[in-house]
Amino acid sequence: MARVGTKCSRCGATLPETDAGAAGACPQCGEAATAAPKGRRGRSAILAAVALAAIVVAGVVIYLNFPDDLLRAAVPARPAAAAPPAKREVSDAPDKAEIRTRLVVARVGKDGAAKAVVALGRPAGPKTPQDASGTRQGILLRELVRQALLIAARDELGLATRDESLDDIAPPAAEGQAVELATLFRPGGTRAMLRRVGGEGAGVVLKVDLGDDPDNGNYPLRLAKQAEGMSRSEFVAALKGLGAEGTANEVRDAAPVPAKVEERLSGLGLVEHVAAIRDLHAAIRADGESPERLGALARAYAQLGVLTEFQCSPAHKAFKARAILYAERLRAREPGSSRARWNRAFVWALTGLPAEALDTLDEMKADAAKGGEAPPWGPVLEAYVKGDLKRLKEERGPHAKLAVLLRMLAVEFPQNTRAAVLAARDVLSADADCYRAYDVICASGGLGDRHVATEAGPAAFTRLFPVKLRSVGSLPSGVRESLDKADEPGAVAALAKAGAPGEDAGEPSWGSFAHLARETRFAQVARRLYFMRYAWAVPVDDYWAEVRPSVADHRDLPYLEAMALPPRELARSVPRDLDLTDLEVSQNDLIKAMRAARHPATDSAWTMAFFHSDTVVRDISEVISNWQDRRAHFGRNLLLTSPYNAFAMATLIESDWDHVKGDAPAWREKVGDAPALLLALGKREAMDKRLDEAAKLLARSVELSPDREAYQALAACYEAKGDIDRWKATLDEYLTKTEDAGLDHARVRVQIANDYMSRGQFAEAKPYAEAAAQTWAGWAMTCAAHCAEGSGDLDQAELWTQRTTERYPTTSWTNWYSFCKRTGHGDLKAARAWTDAYVASVAGRPDLADPETVGYYYWSVGSPKEAHDALTRAFDVKPTAPVGINLAVLADELGDKARRDSALAKVCDELKDQAPKSAAICRLIRDSLADGGKTPLDLKAIDAILESIPAERRPGTEFFIGKYLMNHGKTDVGRKYLKHCADSPTLGLWFKTIAEATLKAPDPPKEL
Repeated sequence: MARVGTKCSRCGATLPETDAGAAGACPQCGEAATAAPKGRRGRSAILAAVALAAIVVAGVVIYLNFPDDLLRAAVPARPAAAAPPAKREVSDAPDKAEIRTRLVVARVGKDGAAKAVVALGRPAGPKTPQDASGTRQGILLRELVRQALLIAARDELGLATRDESLDDIAPPAAEGQAVELATLFRPGGTRAMLRRVGGEGAGVVLKVDLGDDPDNGNYPLRLAKQAEGMSRSEFVAALKGLGAEGTANEVRDAAPVPAKVEERLSGLGLVEHVAAIRDLHAAIRADGESPERLGALARAYAQLGVLTEFQCSPAHKAFKARAILYAERLRAREPGSSRARWNRAFVWALTGLPAEALDTLDEMKADAAKGGEAPPWGPVLEAYVKGDLKRLKEERGPHAKLAVLLRMLAVEFPQNTRAAVLAARDVLSADADCYRAYDVICASGGLGDRHVATEAGPAAFTRLFPVKLRSVGSLPSGVRESLDKADEPGAVAALAKAGAPGEDAGEPSWGSFAHLARETRFAQVARRLYFMRYAWAVPVDDYWAEVRPSVADHRDLPYLEAMALPPRELARSVPRDLDLTDLEVSQNDLIKAMRAARHPATDSAWTMAFFHSDTVVRDISEVISNWQDRRAHFGRNLLLTSPYNAFAMATLIESDWDHVKGDAPAWREKVGDAPALLLALGKREAMDKRLDEAAKLLARSVELSPDREAYQALAACYEAKGDIDRWKATLDEYLTKTEDAGLDHARVRVQIANDYMSRGQFAEAKPYAEAAAQTWAGWAMTCAAHCAEGSGDLDQAELWTQRTTERYPTTSWTNWYSFCKRTGHGDLKAARAWTDAYVASVAGRPDLADPETVGYYYWSVGSPKEAHDALTRAFDVKPTAPVGINLAVLADELGDKARRDSALAKVCDELKDQAPKSAAICRLIRDSLADGGKTPLDLKAIDAILESIPAERRPGTEFFIGKYLMNHGKTDVGRKYLKHCADSPTLGLWFKTIAEATLKAPDPPKEL
């Protein structure tokens, strides 16, 4: 298929596209298509604009829709001022790509005690990538509009507000006029609308133009400014038109923040942040809105947004949207003030747009010259956006906890590094109530790290959540009673009830505490389940039975069931259609679990998660970490969004070296000794054979982040130089000087053992292989078995093989029996008995024993009927030519001519392209059977086809020919083919075993 070239950013000419998919240099002006723009002023859209990119995930190609402008070399320049869009007519036609939210304006309560409330329901967006195609579905974009509407009600009308995205209990539609808020972000025209839906009076209440360029990198800034203005104008008027009446907050030139707010914001726990926010809203409602209170409110929401990023909920982006809008509100109150700009910089940095914070900090340099004073947290913020890890680590003031949190965020990517794990541990040392840190350990740590984190996190929450709740003033009595009984579910239920409209005047409601508890527990259960199922590889039934009641009501329960339930039970309990409206790329593990369960929504889930991404650091970093396609493209955008981001630099060094090698020295000067940058540069120098320079960079990298990958890369440098002693010394240093957080040490020991074994030095390999096997990791025990077998110790080899089989049966259930058959050594009877028992125990569980393998096992042990049944199950699920051919041979052996002929027909007619030469032989067999077998099989034609097959692949074809001939009494010629199979070094064990057994068995009758 011809590819359409992109446009040159300099002259506009169409660029040629290479086989690799990247546009080359412009043929007219010579501009490189991948050259990054200079400076931070230009930003392109990233993930919210994902479309038409081929992303390979788990072996399946998923096509997303990249707009052409994202493939240009340069990104749109940011205008000098974020001017409002020009007035134009906006279509109000319904669009299937809209994100719709039910809005209710109602009075709750009885008689004179009734109170007005404005509530937003949970958003509903397009369900398929096709419906969303051509639009931007970023969650932060929609939340900027949704939260602006709530601010209009809360701060301009003094009304209570509720948001179902935060698990608030929304009033029923019958209590007020149902209206729909709809947002649409389509390049060429974006909009927000309020419209009455259903019944009389249906129609548009408000229609607002949100601009035409959501792919421009500074669109979130422009949208934030416009949405904040709408919260004081259009939205207020629209709410009044819907029957909402109230008075705006008093505006004061100065008023202090409530007591304990700054103290609470200096911690890293969730409860105290919500408590601080409630105190701030209460003070504003009672005593007026001041710059001090607006600034603290924006910072509190920004910090809460960061601290809740680990949860499987869009609430963190709702909190971030509120932070941005309140920062803009402060800026509108005090245009040009240093205080407002510092506050805005803080919010942009924590919400994932540090480049915007840098721009603001640069603007304030003039203020410093005039004696402008930075806030107490100013140095911490500046250190974060400039990647100064040393300054963050050395912070000892009142904002030390903030500094340690930001340092963790700065090294969170790339994942799977000790730097990230150690930084997260520093956070937990400062505040054990920071569940964002436990999540970082789960994402980057080794097996041991994750084991500890997935137990310690829930334990910390159990211990600290009730303590923190009791410290909140005016806690509802029902909540206190449940806490006194150590009844966490009861306390959560009481919080939700206490937050009902009409019961609670606070903002956010008491229900927000319940939301945080439910989401924290769900995330912890998800992490533990994923760890147990896919990393630790142990049964999860008991754990799931214990924890399921705590998450049973969660809307994303199906994702957990995908990890916990057998396929048949999962199919009964999980609906085919899942709500994908809020799915994010950070929930990659949940998507993978659903994919492993073969849920039909999986492919859409991958793609919709991309669509929901925003132009923020964490989303882009998650994409780079989890998807391999277009890494250079995403790396460039990450660097534009976060100019001091070492992960972005490392990504470009790895994926786009030819275009960035000139920038590398400046990057090194810019971010110093960032481990990610050092590792990437060291590996690149090694690839270019500059081994001495590579070794220096890698040695410094392991000092800062003692990662297995860095040590192995350093060792590889010495190996490339021919210094095997230093290669081994480097790996030994890793084993002796670094913490063994899981299986990383075992992997290095296996690497050393395999190197020794490749040179026939099994005695030298043995201590490393045996030490690795003591971890009981399957691959480590397999290494030990190979080492023992290579040294002639078959008893020890069988022991390790047996242990592997018994401990990891789902992946190794055939190993013990296969070893005994292959070597002729060991307790074959016991191995056979164990294997038979396992296969029987997992009958009907293809996830625990692949039916194709089961079929070949049964065939090898002389049970053709059971083999035929198992292969039939495999063939019904996934018809392949090899299985179809062997199924035909088995049916022939059993005398089932109908099934034999059916399988042959399938191979000859429908599957012939999978194995054309074997299919040709099957046609010869089918032709000879057409008249009841009277026509002799054309063996010369068969041999001619066999000669055209490579020798190493030929025995597989000879197997079914030999078996077929033996079935029909052609013993002499059949034995010839099967003898080749039995003697083949390349044929699989099952077929060799079947061939050997057939050769030893009495000759079958002449014809079936």
